Amino acid sequence: MKKWTLIGLIISVLGAIVLWPQDWRGGLFFTVLVIAFCVPEILKLTNKKKSNAAADFGHTYNSKFNDYTINTSIRGISHYGSAMRKILQGDIEYRGPVTLHPDPDNQYDPDAIGVFIQDNLIGYIPKEQKDSVYEIWSRITNCYAIITRSTNDSGQHYYRSRLYIHFS
Repeated sequence: MKKWTLIGLIISVLGAIVLWPQDWRGGLFFTVLVIAFCVPEILKLTNKKKSNAAADFGHTYNSKFNDYTINTSIRGISHYGSAMRKILQGDIEYRGPVTLHPDPDNQYDPDAIGVFIQDNLIGYIPKEQKDSVYEIWSRITNCYAIITRSTNDSGQHYYRSRLYIHFS
């Protein structure tokens, strides 16, 4: 609960307790304030309990296939330029399947999830989203990526990526 919400709730409860015996209109006013402060906070708490990985970082529901899609990026892709050049073979864009594998040997994060194309590591699931991906791991049905190679003003290549994780 936020600090100001808690302060407002305390003032409202005290006002309702003090005013009900003296003036029912004032007591009713403060009771309505209590409800106005409590109900949204209670709803937030119950929604947090029902939260799932899809809601944590945005998802869309596809009724045709009865599944969800998480749309995220691939981190560290610039460190795997040789793998990307091999995959792109002169093209500027890759659109196709990818696989996800835990990477316990990662020196920076033993819980990292690697993103692979044709058995080539090309990057990782963003650190802030990996726990949510592990949460839905057994429900993943398909992973698809769109990776585009661009060139900056100094002639260096960089990659833009979107990763789509489908799960039921």
